[in-house]
Amino acid sequence: MKTLTVCVVALLAHLAAASFDCRRTSQTCTSPTTCSYAASACDCASATNPSQGHDCGLVTAQVGVGACASADPCSTGGICYDAGGTATCYCDEDTYGEFCGLNRLAVACETGKMVIGVNPAGTFTGHAYIEGKRDESSCNLAIVPTPSPGDSIPDDWLGYALDLANTGTSCGDIVAVNTAGKTEYTRTIVVQYEADFLTNIDDLFTAKCVFNDAGALVYSGIVKLDPASLTGNLNPKSTETEFSPVGLTVMSAGTPVVSTTPIVVGSEIVFTFTIPTEYESMRIVTAVANNTVDASLKTLDVVTASCMDAAAFPIAVEAPTRGTGGTDKREITLKLRAFHFDGNDQVGFKFTVKVCLTANDADCDPETCNGVAASGFGRKKREASDDEKVITRYITVRDSLAGGQDGQTGLTNNDCQIPGQTTVAMVAMGIVIFTLIILCLVLIVRSLSRRTRSESKQELHA
Repeated sequence: MKTLTVCVVALLAHLAAASFDCRRTSQTCTSPTTCSYAASACDCASATNPSQGHDCGLVTAQVGVGACASADPCSTGGICYDAGGTATCYCDEDTYGEFCGLNRLAVACETGKMVIGVNPAGTFTGHAYIEGKRDESSCNLAIVPTPSPGDSIPDDWLGYALDLANTGTSCGDIVAVNTAGKTEYTRTIVVQYEADFLTNIDDLFTAKCVFNDAGALVYSGIVKLDPASLTGNLNPKSTETEFSPVGLTVMSAGTPVVSTTPIVVGSEIVFTFTIPTEYESMRIVTAVANNTVDASLKTLDVVTASCMDAAAFPIAVEAPTRGTGGTDKREITLKLRAFHFDGNDQVGFKFTVKVCLTANDADCDPETCNGVAASGFGRKKREASDDEKVITRYITVRDSLAGGQDGQTGLTNNDCQIPGQTTVAMVAMGIVIFTLIILCLVLIVRSLSRRTRSESKQELHA
């Protein structure tokens, strides 16, 4: 399967709202809270401790306290609560994952096909399939397989997925709709929560992909159905959000950087931005670092008007640079030294990236920065916001204050220590020298012994 970054860039994985209904056998309330057949929500008033959330599984007293007071790692769909000193995310009914960053309904669009993903809340035992094709096994979503380089399913998806061509399958051909220079493809999917029957509290949604005349993907989402097209009284699910084609990977010492794994102050961080081949070029418009604490927010301008900001010079390693020696306009790298603000080891980065097609490629041309031509990417005029995408990332940075401190943050007494390899070499050399000394002594003793015997023989003959 493709990585998350490749998914976002090449596939356009876009997500939508799911649903939770405690009347479904697979979606229950946290004991001892109760559910009534007359309502879809859990009754949190019956909980032992004041609770909240779609399943009443979140104890209110644990929300936003303890480990969550200084840093909140949860995405929009999550609520941070303290679990024994650890900041943990409680996901709403629409999201899942460690930080609630994944949605339960998803569609990933490619030329000629779409990949549909469903990961219902609870212990799902039902079926998800193309509407009207329940009996066609090839039209039913299957359990997401182990990641494989050969498929198009995003690596971080869980639950069920279906990789389906737009035409030439038993699931029916999509009739493309062409309007205003765009081509639209849609499929309707049923999420049936019970194994043996369809009910009016099951879900129905359409996956939608829109391409422009240049073949570039410009829109993807789960969209609301016309009520007249519904089969039965299924729940229509809807959301419409603009496509973001920019992918970002963050690496340090050749290893991916994730928010839960700290890196050391001073370590080199490489931010790599990529776009698919349907686009011609891009540039970083702005980059701002922050301490992630809303109550006492601190920020550092890293890139301003597509050039390295002077305030970021202490942490700068390399300004935004195009890939392949400066010739690849679809890749930009930014290299910084790891740092953190006082009082918090979590650092947030917010990037604004402009993406250009062939027609407006000049808008992403390099700009003169600090007197060096072609060192920044973009012109300093204001650009249309429709082409600018916002990307955020969080990292954890800590001082390397292990044993052998010298009183300086991030430094150790390594210069006063003998490396293990040197110690081994010295021991080996000592053994060799000792062996040579013993051999020399043996040779001297043997030489003296021979000389003594020779002299004794001469005296006997005399």
